[in-house]
Order: sequence, then structure tokens, then C-alpha cells
Amino acid sequence: MKNIHEIIIKNVITACPEDSLSSILGKAKKYRIHQIPILEKNKFIGMIFIKDIVIKDIDTEKTKARSMLVSNIPKLDIDISIIEATRKIIQSGFRALPVFEKDKMVGIISETDLISELAEEIKKLEIKVKEIMSKTICLEEDAKVGKLKHIMRENNVSRVPIIDKKGNIVGVIDTLDLVGLIIPKESQKKSKEGVGNNINVRDFPINSIIRSSFTIGQEAKIHNILDAFKEHEEVIVVENKKPIGIITPKDILEVLLKESIKEEIIEISNIRELREAEKEELRKEIEKIERKRKDKIEKIFIYIESKEKGKGKMYFLRARTLTKYGVVIAKSEGRNFGMCARELVKRIDKEIERLAGKHESKRKEKYIYER
Repeated sequence: MKNIHEIIIKNVITACPEDSLSSILGKAKKYRIHQIPILEKNKFIGMIFIKDIVIKDIDTEKTKARSMLVSNIPKLDIDISIIEATRKIIQSGFRALPVFEKDKMVGIISETDLISELAEEIKKLEIKVKEIMSKTICLEEDAKVGKLKHIMRENNVSRVPIIDKKGNIVGVIDTLDLVGLIIPKESQKKSKEGVGNNINVRDFPINSIIRSSFTIGQEAKIHNILDAFKEHEEVIVVENKKPIGIITPKDILEVLLKESIKEEIIEISNIRELREAEKEELRKEIEKIERKRKDKIEKIFIYIESKEKGKGKMYFLRARTLTKYGVVIAKSEGRNFGMCARELVKRIDKEIERLAGKHESKRKEKYIYER
């Protein structure tokens, strides 16, 4: 299998720490990219993620890139394998990561780059769409941008399917679709005393930025959706025109990683952000769910995020668990990491129990019917 130096994107769009967020958004819109590496004196110092900008209400003309910079970014070595790069991206929770040769950034690699390269391996997996899709939170087409941003922020999602009054899918909106509204325009300026400030885009209707979506039925095989990622950011799973799930490139890569690296059940992102005592707490909680549900769990991906908020640090934990019954999503947040870890595992366990019960009921119904 190839190493990543054979497939990385070398002509990388970058920015400087003193650039305005407005100029960052302009580049994101022009090149359809979700993250931009920040260089200071030609040295990589971090990345800006477009989602972090659009979900907030900030003056993008006056705010500098430095204020939104994420510096703790995993770096990929130019000589690692594609599978190991896939693992690093999954663990990071990001859509793309920078690639380095010694101390110099020489390119970037994204989820969609990996999907394209690993397509033949993915096609060998006889897995149905319904086995890896996640539940999705939808929004009606007459909603305002403020509601959309709230859903993205509170649920830590970048894409929201849009439905009509009957619940039928009409399209989708992701963070890049919001960029056009947030970049200052003359038509969005206030008059006289407010010149230079943007009208609050929270009150804008979302129907002007809905784009078409790629939809598929839940019984389809995952190899049927690979080409969709060349033009779409996601695939919406529908039943009778109503969205019942969503699949992203990361979901596909998780399944491939599960098949490629079978010896480890747990993959944890950003564990480097934790203190040793917190790592030990997480390890103990994971061992509990492994012992109790080992025959049901195929792989657990845990994403950790921490932010300074108010007087201290807030932890945000998200787990995506691949089970023999389907995908289980669980979240927890709080200031006490130990309590967050315990709550996360409790929710994983509860959801697996629910799916197991549902599976057993269907099995009994099928048995009675066949008799």
C-alpha cells in the first residue's frame, strides 16, 4: 500500500495569523475547504477551522486569525502509510491534517483524499448503509440561520439536512454554505451610524443557502456511495423521502479502520490533552464497557475536546460505537472529566441495551412469522 507522500495535496492554501477572519472565510468559500493552515514566517503554527468561525457571532472583519488558531494539531510524517494516516485523522477528529518532512509542512491530506485512494479496499466490504449511518438532526426549510447555528453548536455537527413541512428531504446545509452569509457585503451593511458592522445574520432565512443533497436507501451497500463524496460533503439516508440517517467520509474510514486494525477495540482522539490521572479514569471506564459488552462491540471511537470556559475547563466527550446491531452515538460534557467519562460509558451501555432489545424483538417476530 502507498505512503501518503504519493497522494498529498502539495499546493496548500494558507494564511497568516494577522489575517482577518473575513479573508479566511473568503479563501474557504473560493476553494471549498474546511480548514486553513496558518504560517508565521513560513513556519506552521496551527490551523483555523471554518466551523469554529461560522457557529459563533463575531465581527469577522475586525477579528484576527490568531484569536481562533488551534495550535495543538497532530502532524503526519511524509513517510507513514495511508492506513496509519487514516488512523491519525480519525483519532484527531479533524477532516484534514498537515503533512511534514522533518520540520517543514509539505502538504495536507483530507478524509476525501483517503476515501478516493482506499476506494478499492472499501468496495470489498459487504456492509450496508444502515449499519454505519448516524441519526441526524433536521431543520425545516423556513427556519432562520440562528436556529441552524444553534443546532450545529449544541450538537457538534457540521451538516444539517433540511426538510419541508411534511418531513421530506429538500437539501442540506453545512458550515461552508454559511460562509457566503457571514462574509461582509454591501447589501448586509447597516446605514449611517452603523457603517462597517454586519446585520445580524441570525435572522436570515436558510432557504437561500440550501443545496441539493445526495440521498440513498438504507439497504444499499456502502460502495454505492463512494462517488458521491467527490461532489458532496455527506450522504443522506432516506426512507420514503424522509431523512433517517447521515453518512460522512469519516464514517466510511472508521469502518475500514475497524477491518484493518482489529487488535484494538478503542481509538481515542486528543488523549494528549488529558492529565495522567484523567487518562487513568478514562481507561477504567472503558474497561468496564469492554468487559460488559465485549461480544456486542466491534470498535469504539472516542473524541475528546476541552475548552477554557468561564472560570475553568470544560470537557466535551463524544463516542461513536460500532456494534453488531448498528452505530451507537453518545455524548457527555462537564467540568469534571471523571464524571464525563462515567456518563459517556453509561450512555453507551444504555444505547447498546436498547438496540439489543430492539434486535431481539425483531428476531422473535421473524421466528413467529416463519413458523
